Amino acid sequence: MIPLPQARFVAPLAPEEAEALAEKAPIDVATEMAAWRPESDGYPRPTARGYAGKITEFVEQDQQRWLAEDPSALVRAFRHPTYIAVYVRALGEHAAELTGSVSAIVDTVELVQGEPWEVVNLGGDEYDFDQTWTQASHEAVETLGKLAAAGADFGRDADRLWTLIAIADPP
Repeated sequence: MIPLPQARFVAPLAPEEAEALAEKAPIDVATEMAAWRPESDGYPRPTARGYAGKITEFVEQDQQRWLAEDPSALVRAFRHPTYIAVYVRALGEHAAELTGSVSAIVDTVELVQGEPWEVVNLGGDEYDFDQTWTQASHEAVETLGKLAAAGADFGRDADRLWTLIAIADPP
């Protein structure tokens, strides 16, 4: 009798060096992630999506340091929408702590929605990284909603907020 093939889910893997990044400054983490490319096409292999998953862990482990950083500077350092989507989602999870940083967050969402640079191939299969800015833009706008739900005063940024929401692509 021929055995039936079996499929199993393997979560996206981060490269081994990811754990060493936890102690580094957020801007250094972002810069190193942006420069990383997978070394092999083997399976299972580390992927950009697996690497991006570490961002959430790093933010949770050292919230004070990560939330104090200029979010636009980190977006520029991360460069790729795969990493940026996870980073702005992590910001949204801490919206209550960021209500005093409304202008900086709105600036960041404008930056992300502007799709400021070409999306590069991070290696591997199509599902290993985001190939467009759509998810990053969606997560950025969701972060604005979470700030509003946390009671943030958008004050002078209210018109910009509504413009960003109006031009947002649906998920």
